[in-house]
Amino acid sequence: MPQTGSHERTTIAYGGMYDRARYQFSRAEPSYWEAITPSLPHEPAPLAGDTQTEIAIIGGGYAGLSAALHLAEAGISCRVLEAGPIGWGASGRNGGFVCLGASFLSPGDIARRHGEDAARGFVKLQCEAIDLVDGLTRDGGPHIARQGDGILVIAHAARRIKELANEGDELRALGGVGSTWIAPGQLAEAGYEANATQHGGLLLHRGFSLNPLAYVRHLAGKALEAGAVLHARSEVLSWRRESGGHVLATAGGRLHARQVIVACNGFMPEHLHPALTGRVLPVQSNIAVTAQGDVPPEGLARVAGSNTRDLLWYFRQMTDGRLLLGGRGDTTGTARAGTRMRRKLEAGLAEVFGARRAHQTAYFWRGFIAVTSNFLPAIGSLKEDATVHYAFGCHGNGVALMSWAGRALAQRIAGKVGALPHAVSLWPRAFPRSGFMRRQTLRLALLRAAIRDRFS
Repeated sequence: MPQTGSHERTTIAYGGMYDRARYQFSRAEPSYWEAITPSLPHEPAPLAGDTQTEIAIIGGGYAGLSAALHLAEAGISCRVLEAGPIGWGASGRNGGFVCLGASFLSPGDIARRHGEDAARGFVKLQCEAIDLVDGLTRDGGPHIARQGDGILVIAHAARRIKELANEGDELRALGGVGSTWIAPGQLAEAGYEANATQHGGLLLHRGFSLNPLAYVRHLAGKALEAGAVLHARSEVLSWRRESGGHVLATAGGRLHARQVIVACNGFMPEHLHPALTGRVLPVQSNIAVTAQGDVPPEGLARVAGSNTRDLLWYFRQMTDGRLLLGGRGDTTGTARAGTRMRRKLEAGLAEVFGARRAHQTAYFWRGFIAVTSNFLPAIGSLKEDATVHYAFGCHGNGVALMSWAGRALAQRIAGKVGALPHAVSLWPRAFPRSGFMRRQTLRLALLRAAIRDRFS
């Protein structure tokens, strides 16, 4: 693929922002999940030769596999093309939160910008998405490792308490989502360090956590059982329109399809279709997991959480005693930047859980979330070509949202549903084409977030 100068070492095809090492599809990311999760019984073979299908799906994560499962159940032939192993991208390496929050906008923000009906529809959609994953994982076995009842959000500063309480009120008013205020003393009892960055929190009565890689592999197994065909290690290198359909070419073959679903999110291959160029801003998220820890008691201690920082921290006390903490940052993706982020997360673990509990980290890995210019997910079909469908922009909360998106696109193709909820049907404007300019856009946004976290 064409590249920028060697000092940048970024891949133009994927936005030109990050070190090329972030796109090494030949190997799985060495995460904690990869270390503990059983492999698929047989890795799907790469695409070989010329093949026909009704629906080609680019991306073997939650959206792509959910689409494949629901298409196959509807009797529609489909094939998934995944550049790496199945679940290679964010689906296999995230924090495992099945929750609300697939937008950087609060429900009230959405209501003010797009109307109360749009806000209600978006909250309802996300609740349906959580229920979908709940149902899909009930037969997933112990490796799914479902944990917790609800999701905790901690106020990192006293001035954020009112803001957090208001968001709880909005969720109740616009979506019927209940919540409970958790006092600082209750946080301490649940294993959180009592300090000046943990001022109580809001327990949302929706959501849970799981092993995200086990879930994506379980979803792959269900899609295969339903009759979908999956191809791992089949990066799409080119895409051309031909009379009556599309032709997607990989290193090993060509796939002819009547329709295409693009389900790549933060790893969007922008060179394949002009409409995709600049539609997402990939933002790097980093996760560290400790080598050991105290097994948390039942109840609040096992609920996954995050805080109110704009530069978000998200965290879990897992059933084996290990502690997980994730955070945004790093605008280059280099190994040196990764070392800095690991140290930052280790300091964060000590702040959230206390130095006594935050043992040395045994795992550290990275991946991309996808941000859109309007801070909302984009799900639907291209206006200029209704045979091309897309789902992207879950803003770091895609376990539930992208599972729902895949099903929604499958249902649309099968003629089972019509218009999608307004909040996800808006087409976001493009970010700058230049990788350099996009990086500068991101750096400015991160600076603003850091200032807001400290002073507002």
